[in-house]
Amino acid sequence: MRLNSLDHLRGFGIILVIVFSLWQFMYFQVPEFGLLVHNQQGEFNFGDLVFPLFLFCTGVSVWFYYNRHRARGGKIEQAEKKFLSLLIVALVISSFHLFGTFPDEVTLIALCDILLFNLLWHRVSRRFLLAYSIAFPLLLFAFKEFLPQFWAPFSGMYLGGIFAIPYYLIIAIFGSIMAQDAFPNAAFDRKKSFSALEKWIIILLSASLASSLLFPVDKIGFSPSFLPAALLFSAALFWLFLHLFEVRRLQIDFLRLIGKRSLWGWALLFFFSGAIFVLGTRGSYDPAIYLPLCALLLILLYAALWAREKIVTSSFWKAFSRLSPSSWGPGQ
Repeated sequence: MRLNSLDHLRGFGIILVIVFSLWQFMYFQVPEFGLLVHNQQGEFNFGDLVFPLFLFCTGVSVWFYYNRHRARGGKIEQAEKKFLSLLIVALVISSFHLFGTFPDEVTLIALCDILLFNLLWHRVSRRFLLAYSIAFPLLLFAFKEFLPQFWAPFSGMYLGGIFAIPYYLIIAIFGSIMAQDAFPNAAFDRKKSFSALEKWIIILLSASLASSLLFPVDKIGFSPSFLPAALLFSAALFWLFLHLFEVRRLQIDFLRLIGKRSLWGWALLFFFSGAIFVLGTRGSYDPAIYLPLCALLLILLYAALWAREKIVTSSFWKAFSRLSPSSWGPGQ
């Protein structure tokens, strides 16, 4: 089963990614766009929640893929090949991100895909994953607070360098755990799915309020209070999209298509930002063009994906695919 709401949610996420991230590459500090500020040390802004939304969606989608792969009698080697292919694509896309640190957002999502699938495949216990998800952020925060001289090399990195992998994996893990509760057989059931998600939303709301009293909410600072806040936002938005696109059966093709092919959205962002870096034109653009430019890029992205879908589903393309070497069997 493919969740229509999940594609729409990723499409909404791509809009947020373009609007929030492109601003940093074009201007960085422009008063007109103060609401778009994010990834600032010691601060918490709405834009900080955008990337975790994709990791949450990754957790949900990996759970669905895992169920489908198991049901078909698939082997782990086949899945590993698929995820390694995704990682290679992510690294190619990341090559456009000329000024970024490793791992950037796309590479990090691909790495979390691989790690999470292996955790599911080897049936690592939920108790262990929950214990890890609580203990690791606390240990990381303590390391940062009590050994600042060793932490300094990591503090200036956008995603925290290698530490970002086990840290952000927690969001994907929770996305998967919530999906297991809401879709135990990888199928949407209105009563069970909403009931499970609502329980988690209450848990995350309580955890967010309690942890924010102990730790300042700070994405870049690896604050333990950031994770429950990010998960609460993602779970609540997922609940809303389930209601709109699974129950009410709304269909917004613009969101669905760019969400279904969300890697293209990241590729567009990285290519455009890389071009700005090479040209050395950062900060030289009129702020008045920014939002129209974002809209234009998203429209062009949708048009390209729409044309691609029409070509791939055309009878000519299907006939060509049957003749192409990629469709031949072994020894042919």
